[in-house]
Amino acid sequence: MRMGNAAGGKEAIEKYKSSTSGSDGLELDVWNQLLQRKASEATLETVKRQDGAPQIHDLYLVALVDLEMKKTEDAQESLKQAIQNDDAEDMDPRGWIVCGRICDQYGFTDAAATAWKKARAAKIVTREQEWALATIEK
Repeated sequence: MRMGNAAGGKEAIEKYKSSTSGSDGLELDVWNQLLQRKASEATLETVKRQDGAPQIHDLYLVALVDLEMKKTEDAQESLKQAIQNDDAEDMDPRGWIVCGRICDQYGFTDAAATAWKKARAAKIVTREQEWALATIEK
């Protein structure tokens, strides 16, 4: 995925999904779709499927898929659940990215730019945070 090889990334993800249980492979596939700008309504349905335990545990990822499908209010709800009692000064960079995308969809470009600046300045410690940042990089 990092090298821009979408087909190779998809193939590797499919092998990974078949060799593991749980949501990791599915989440990796959704990240790949977001990074390739190929998320779809089917992706959203998979992410939101509620039969049994949630398939996707990363609420920031759910919010990003909501935003990709222009479901801004749903993304706000996912963000609220994700950040709950987080301190704004130590917020996960993904929270700032989602916040910025929400602001952008509502037409608040200055607020979006401020949120993305905070995301870029935040400490990146996981690959998911790095991938989320890649969704706003042009």
